[in-house]
Amino acid sequence: MRLIFLLFLALPVFAHQYTSLDDLVVDVCGVHSFDKCSDPVVDSDGDGTPDDIDECPNDATNTCNDPVDTDGDGFPDDTDECPNDPTNTCNDPVDPPAGGHVIVNAPVGVWGEIPDTKLIDLVPQEAQDSPYRYLGSAKSILTAWNGASWDEARSEMHVIASGGHADYCGNQHFKFDVDDVAWALIRPHSQFDINVPGQSYQEMFEDGTTPDGNPIARHTWGGTTYAPNVDKHYVFPGSNCSGAGGSDNRVWSADPITGETQLVSNEYSGARNQGIYDSVTGKLFVANYGRVYSLDPATNVIATEKPLGGAESPWRSDLLGVAIDPDRRTIIYAGGNKFYSFNIDTKVFTKHTDISLGIGNCYGPGLTFVESQDKYLAWCGGNSLYWLDPVTFEETEQVVTGSAPVKASNGMFGRFEYSEKYNAIIVPDSVYTDVKYLKF
Repeated sequence: MRLIFLLFLALPVFAHQYTSLDDLVVDVCGVHSFDKCSDPVVDSDGDGTPDDIDECPNDATNTCNDPVDTDGDGFPDDTDECPNDPTNTCNDPVDPPAGGHVIVNAPVGVWGEIPDTKLIDLVPQEAQDSPYRYLGSAKSILTAWNGASWDEARSEMHVIASGGHADYCGNQHFKFDVDDVAWALIRPHSQFDINVPGQSYQEMFEDGTTPDGNPIARHTWGGTTYAPNVDKHYVFPGSNCSGAGGSDNRVWSADPITGETQLVSNEYSGARNQGIYDSVTGKLFVANYGRVYSLDPATNVIATEKPLGGAESPWRSDLLGVAIDPDRRTIIYAGGNKFYSFNIDTKVFTKHTDISLGIGNCYGPGLTFVESQDKYLAWCGGNSLYWLDPVTFEETEQVVTGSAPVKASNGMFGRFEYSEKYNAIIVPDSVYTDVKYLKF
């Protein structure tokens, strides 16, 4: 009716009556210049909506743009942490093994160690000699400003391409499986020979890649992070094994089972990264020197969440530990007399100057968020641990007993992880000693 009314408004006064709408339209288009007068009405899918305004012109159900929900659980794939599991339990911790497991049977509040878990036993002699050892030898896999990433669903800690600078050039992918209470070698070190006349480490690895196409060993800091929504570990730039120690701009992914690596991006800027996974957005948030980036594992798109600048920048990201409270949308960074928080939703980055923490002057403290306790947990070596309120950041000290791990002077960076499954902290502190744990 509105169309007919408008057409009548557009008409001059005519002396005769129109017997049909078609006659009227023909007359109107004969007198006026309307763009659509000559266009036929096309409705390809027969749903009653012309193609030129139909969002799904070839789909009579008009569902062509609906979100994909592979497992039919009501959650679109782009936000579903378990897109192929309608029960959404793919990342849920599995019950601990029945009796006999060293952590399950351990006393509460006492540091212990898991027998026969020395990482050095998996490093072949070849990778402990030149050209892999450089200055630092295989001990640098854990201690030379290197970290790890944690897979809660599998109860695994992964150490990938660690070493770097002038310390160690072996770029193995190891994992520590808490269920199996054992280390495993996922991917061996790359084979290379620098005994080429006139060739140096820098020249050999100038693109950050070994001859077989894997990432070169680097100081990882907190730049290895696990994304459960795509089941991959991510390795961000660090201080490459070259003697010079410069970083490149490459981000790699690594398969947790096969160790296969893939170049994700060559457009990332910066080393000394502190990364964390956000289960709400499904993104990795990575900070360095006052900037915060995000990487979407579903698209491999890197975006700047908070650019460099402001009173809080620059800051020493290599001094910090990182942890996330996913419900409150807050990431905290602590260490080296610095304490910062970043709100993922509002993009507000806060430099806290009114908080006095026992771990505040610690270089690279162990730092994690314990969801079952709804608190952050921090450690700077020894038998004192600190629980942090997620809102006020008020600190409560807990003193435990036993022989504590050695806190790396260069920082822990993800090698202090809490297992909800075992209600325990897992800490590999040296390639030459057994893995430590603390049960709560």
